[in-house]
Amino acid sequence: MRAGLAMPRQSFPHPPRFARRPLPLAGEAKANRGIATLRVLKWIGVAFAVLAVLVAALLFWLLGTQSGARFAIARAIAAAEGKLSIERTSGTLAGPLTLANVRYADPAAG
Repeated sequence: MRAGLAMPRQSFPHPPRFARRPLPLAGEAKANRGIATLRVLKWIGVAFAVLAVLVAALLFWLLGTQSGARFAIARAIAAAEGKLSIERTSGTLAGPLTLANVRYADPAAG
């Protein structure tokens, strides 16, 4: 290397990012593994709790609101492939639900 291009070595206050670390002692490895396992279990628990809250909110919306009832009825009409028709709905699935002019016509059944 030419003398003019050589860069002076700098000392950093911390080791490089990918520096090799000394191997832990036998007892320390098990303790660190336990901490890592607890950390993973904590994140799994948090993810499960968030999922449970989302499912509860979805069920509340579906069963407790008029828009949830309309959504469920629209899915039922779509699943019936045009054989079911409902003119008007009001209410919730969990409470009093009023359906107006409900018709089910199946040409295959006669």
